[in-house]
Amino acid sequence: MIMRFFCEHHNGTVIVKAGADAKNVAVIDLFWEKGSPPKSPPIVSVEMVPLEAPEGKEQSEAPYQPDLKLQETVRILQRPAEELKAATLAAIPVDDEDPLTSEGVRFHECSMATLLANGLRDIGGAGGADGALMNAGSIRGKKTYSDGKIRFSDLASEVPFPSTVITAVIPGSVLSEAVAASRAPWHGAETPRAGAAAGSTSHALHFDDGMKSDPITEELVEVAGKPLDPDFLYSIVIDNFLMHNDKVLMEYTKAHPENIPSEESGRPALPMLVEYFCNKIWASICDVDGDGVVQVEEIDEFFDLADTDGNGELDVDEIMVAMSLRLGDLDVTRVLAQQCVSLADEDGNGKVSKEELRKFMMAEAKARLESPTT
Repeated sequence: MIMRFFCEHHNGTVIVKAGADAKNVAVIDLFWEKGSPPKSPPIVSVEMVPLEAPEGKEQSEAPYQPDLKLQETVRILQRPAEELKAATLAAIPVDDEDPLTSEGVRFHECSMATLLANGLRDIGGAGGADGALMNAGSIRGKKTYSDGKIRFSDLASEVPFPSTVITAVIPGSVLSEAVAASRAPWHGAETPRAGAAAGSTSHALHFDDGMKSDPITEELVEVAGKPLDPDFLYSIVIDNFLMHNDKVLMEYTKAHPENIPSEESGRPALPMLVEYFCNKIWASICDVDGDGVVQVEEIDEFFDLADTDGNGELDVDEIMVAMSLRLGDLDVTRVLAQQCVSLADEDGNGKVSKEELRKFMMAEAKARLESPTT
C-alpha cells in the first residue's frame, strides 16, 4: 500500500499532514551536517509510518506501541469533558403531538431550531435583542427528543460549527425578504444546491418564537412578538457567516457595514447555548414558589436552605444537592453544577455568595424584563 502525506505552505512554512491521523504518523527528521555554517537550513526527510500493524500481523509488531501511562493520563484529563457530554441541561415537557425535534430542519420549521434561536436571542442580545436567525445547515442533530431531555452532547451535535454569532442591526424589510427567499424551496422553488432533495434547502432561515411568517409567502409578519415594521431597525442575533453569504443579507452588509459588528465582538453558538440553559437552571432552583418570577426574598430563602454548612457561600456540592432536590428531571452531574457556579461566581473563588447570587439573578431578571419578546 502506498501512503501519501500532504504538504501545505503558510507564510513560508511547510506543514506536513499525515492524512488519517488516527492511523498514520508523519515522522520528520531535521539533519544538519557536521560543520554546517550557523543558520544554515537543515536537510529534511519525511517518512509516513503506520500506527497499525500490517495486515496479517499482530499489533505488537506495529512500529509504535501505545503508551499505557499516557493513555491513562488522557483518560483522567478527559473525564470532565465526558461528564459534561452526559450532563442534562434541560428537561422540556414532552408533547406527543409536537415533539422537540431537529429532524426535517431543511424541509420545514421545527421545534429544536426555534428553541436554539430563543437561546441565542436571550444570550446574544444581553436581553435586548429583537430576535435571532439560524440557517438550517447549521443545525445538524437530526434527532427527536422523545424524553424531552437535552444533554450537552446533544447541543454539540446540533450546533457543531464554531462560527461566530454577532448581533446585527437589520431593517424589517430586509429580514422579511431574507427569510422568504431562503425558504422558497419549501414551496416549490428550485433548490440552491445541485442534488439536494426536492423541497429541502440548507439555506432556510429559522427564527425564535417571537417571529412569525406567512405560511404561504414566508414573509415575516411579526418580530419580537409585534407586527413587522418594514422600516424599523431590529437587533438580530445571527451567525456572522450568514451576513456575508446569504444573498439578501450579504447585499445589505455591503451597503451598510456600519450596522454589522466585527467578528471579534461575537461568540460561538455552543457556549452561548450552554449559558442559556444554565441560566434557566438557576432561575428554576431560585423560584421557590414556582410562579415563574424570581423575587429577592426567594433568592435569600433558597440560599439559606442550600447553604447547609452555614458558611455564607454555596459550593459545588451544595449546588448539586439543591439541583437534585428541586430539578428531579435533570441528571445532575458535578460538572454541570460547576458550570452554573462559574456563571454567578463573580470573584472567581469557586463559590457563590448571597450577594453574588442576588446580583446575578437580578441581572438575569432585568434582562428578561427588557427583552422585546417578554
